Amino acid sequence: MISYKNFLEKPIDKSKITSISDYVGDNKDGHWDHVIHNNHKYVSFVLSETSKYFNLDDINFIFDIGSLNGIESVYFSQFLPECKIYSFEANPNSCLLIQENQKHYSNTFCINKAVSNYIGKSNFYLTHDNIGASSLLKPLGGLAGNTYSKIEVDVITIENFCEQNNIPKIDILWMDLQGNELNALKGMGEMLHNVKMICTEVGLKPYYENHTLYDEIVDYLKMYNFEVSLEDYPFDYPRDISSQFECDFIFINKKISKTNGI
Repeated sequence: MISYKNFLEKPIDKSKITSISDYVGDNKDGHWDHVIHNNHKYVSFVLSETSKYFNLDDINFIFDIGSLNGIESVYFSQFLPECKIYSFEANPNSCLLIQENQKHYSNTFCINKAVSNYIGKSNFYLTHDNIGASSLLKPLGGLAGNTYSKIEVDVITIENFCEQNNIPKIDILWMDLQGNELNALKGMGEMLHNVKMICTEVGLKPYYENHTLYDEIVDYLKMYNFEVSLEDYPFDYPRDISSQFECDFIFINKKISKTNGI
């Protein structure tokens, strides 16, 4: 196991992260330090937690779905330079940020498409108060705010994308899909059986139409042998999650983990 502290102490080049939206809720007034340093902590913690159950040398494919600005993919690339990292983002303006941040890393790829459980076209709601709350689902206020515009986007499933691009597996799945997480998981088909670790934002209170929440996601992932590893991060979120709209959760595939003797 590699400790969280070990990851934080690894040399990381943050100077290449140059493009972050000014309209993300935790990045008010263009102050980037909070976003840059917190995402470093998030990725460090997730990889440390993953290393408890899997050998990091076996992590070859990471999917960052709902990437926003691609910062996590930059850190994954620096920590795991032999790994291929795919960032999926429906908002074309956000994709410009991702491409700018990823331009120094040949093992990162940006896909300007929405991810769900079907293939086709759909409305995508661009939230004006906090662009990071944009979603395939129609906002109902709350963290998504009250003003939005619509664009039409291409929608894909992860299963079909992997088939089309000869990607045999996904080792780490990192998701921030603003209420559409369960549909994205369903769109993975049987590939979900071999995912090692999932870190995803999960809704606790609905603020989109058809917003899937914690119990639905946990019940679905149990069918694929995933268990919650840690119910909240050791920083940023208060321990009492009952008052929140959402929280990040880590799920470990216990059936294929090294703690299961495999």
